[in-house]
Amino acid sequence: GYAGALYFTADDGVNGRELWTSDGTSGGTTMVADINASGGIGSPSLFVSNGRLWFAADDGVNGLEPWSSDGTLAGTQPLLDLQVGASGSTPSDFRPAGALTLFAADDGIEGRELWATDGTALGTNPVLDIQPGAASSSPNGMTSIGSLVFFAADDGVNGRELWVSDGTTTGTSIVTDLNPGPAEAFDPFGVLEFGVIGSDLYFQGTDGVSGLEVWKSDGSMAGTIQVSDIRQGTNDAMITEFAILGAEVYFPARDGDVQTLWRSNGTDAGTTMVSEIVPGGDAKVGSLITVGGSIFFQADDGTTGAELWKSDGTAGGTFRVADINPGTAGSSPRMLGALGSSLVFAADDGTTGQELWISDGTAAGTVRVMDINPGPTGSSPLSGLVHGTEVYFPANDGTSGFELWKTDGTAAGTGRVKDLNPGGGFGFINGEFASFAGEVYFAGDDGTGAELWKTDGTDPGTILVKDIAPGGFSGSQPEQFTPAGGVLYFFANDGVNGQELWRSDGTGPGTSLVANVGPGSLGVGGFLDSKLVEAGGLLFFPANDGVSGRELWKSDGTAPGTVLVKDIAPAAEWAFNSFTLVVNSANGVVYFAAEDGTLGVEPWMSDGTEAGTVMLGDVSAGEFDSDPGTAGFVFAGANVFFTATDKDVGEELRAVTVPEPGLAISLGFGVWFVAGLARKKSRTRSVG
Repeated sequence: GYAGALYFTADDGVNGRELWTSDGTSGGTTMVADINASGGIGSPSLFVSNGRLWFAADDGVNGLEPWSSDGTLAGTQPLLDLQVGASGSTPSDFRPAGALTLFAADDGIEGRELWATDGTALGTNPVLDIQPGAASSSPNGMTSIGSLVFFAADDGVNGRELWVSDGTTTGTSIVTDLNPGPAEAFDPFGVLEFGVIGSDLYFQGTDGVSGLEVWKSDGSMAGTIQVSDIRQGTNDAMITEFAILGAEVYFPARDGDVQTLWRSNGTDAGTTMVSEIVPGGDAKVGSLITVGGSIFFQADDGTTGAELWKSDGTAGGTFRVADINPGTAGSSPRMLGALGSSLVFAADDGTTGQELWISDGTAAGTVRVMDINPGPTGSSPLSGLVHGTEVYFPANDGTSGFELWKTDGTAAGTGRVKDLNPGGGFGFINGEFASFAGEVYFAGDDGTGAELWKTDGTDPGTILVKDIAPGGFSGSQPEQFTPAGGVLYFFANDGVNGQELWRSDGTGPGTSLVANVGPGSLGVGGFLDSKLVEAGGLLFFPANDGVSGRELWKSDGTAPGTVLVKDIAPAAEWAFNSFTLVVNSANGVVYFAAEDGTLGVEPWMSDGTEAGTVMLGDVSAGEFDSDPGTAGFVFAGANVFFTATDKDVGEELRAVTVPEPGLAISLGFGVWFVAGLARKKSRTRSVG
């Protein structure tokens, strides 16, 4: 809320995505300003700072630049064209620092750095070129405490570390080089999260000695301390997420062989295990979510299997909510999200199959919402999308096939959105959907092939966005829906150009091909799958342009901005073996498997530049392939896990922990140090 009203971005189908306001009534819901005839808002994120709303917008002339509003048409104005021309500075993370508002932006000269404004053009200036020259320090995670703003940045010398600023050059500095040298203090594979309790900032970081642990900072070097070394030595505590309850933070962590729920009040003595759910063992705690005064999570006590648990922060108050599937099998709950004070999830009670459930945190209040497909088969609502006050999910009622459903948590409010393909045909195709511009987008098939559809939750409001491949039996098969910069991106095949990158603003005329990378009907992938990921405001995917072979590409959403990142295997037909990309959204890095024509198929990483696209390590020495990622690349704590092969141990599980490109990689039975391109290795710890 702002100024007693709700402000949000929306697309009314006429003006594109713009700034809107509502007082809760139909008559009081209006567009604040039409910044651009085709939609001016570049991001749904709105920030309140120093009495104004701040956001990134494109007026159609200057690209994405900083704007602010007082909630009126006259008071909605651009701040300054920081990057002159149509490219835009792509500002983000507006946060107050006293009377100033700080944000990150790229002026096209000094890279993406920290800026400050007093709300006027004359009072808008770069705070500090943290990484001098055209390179970017890429400040992110900006969090206000009092008159200071904390953030992560890379000065090019100390790696990505914790910084603090009051909006002035002299008042902007690195808090401490937590992980000395060029190594990073933050998990390069995780999402950067800061928590605030009182006047302290909490985060997960490493000093290079204790692994990833909980730290707190008051903005000074002396006041930046490790809260507790939960897992002694260099082994990580494997903290993957945070949830705040009252004045404490909760998280899953591992201490030796014991993995369970922990909490911290910011002191070493106050950082304790909540409950040892499995004495001496792994409780598989995960999927933490705060609902009311409790933390809900999934855990396996070794007796009942994976079931729904909750905790009030005490050992006595940590218990299994319900044994949904009696016995040792477990119901394997999948958290779909909170609706009000209740948790919506999917579970299998062993009788009706996988169905939709809801819980208020009590055994009596944990009930199946509806037996959508009567009998033991289940409707299999295994994926879900929380959209407003409802959850959307695919389900099979045993009659209509897999179609799109929604629920408000009640049986009466649970129903099929639309029977797209009557007669038992599958109307919901590949299990992918996305929330974009106030509606839900998905691949639907009305019997004439899979195309791009959207819905407002009603039967009449469930419509075809565009018939990209008209007349075909299979349709354009849209997939990999990825919202970025106020646009929905996806892969589709129009029957002429093959599978290529497309974009949509939610209208038929606004749905178009971004670029025809692959010649003719080959497309970016030909007969092979392509994966689309967003990192650092760019889209990454493997593609074959018919010249360089299958290589890593990136796109800014325009044809000229869709380019080859690096020709990893010059003159080779293929550079990729695995086509699963794993994005580090915090630092804008992608991870993939590639072959350079000399060292075989090995793990690689890229920041979107040719120089920043490097091999992590030669797992299978020489020209032999290690074939990493045949089972995919997956996140887990501080690592990216994948399978890879070498001649000594065969195909085994590998884990990568890389603070900087080319510095550290887990290979097989230990973590190995890779010295630049020399591939000099030394074992530092065991992974199992």
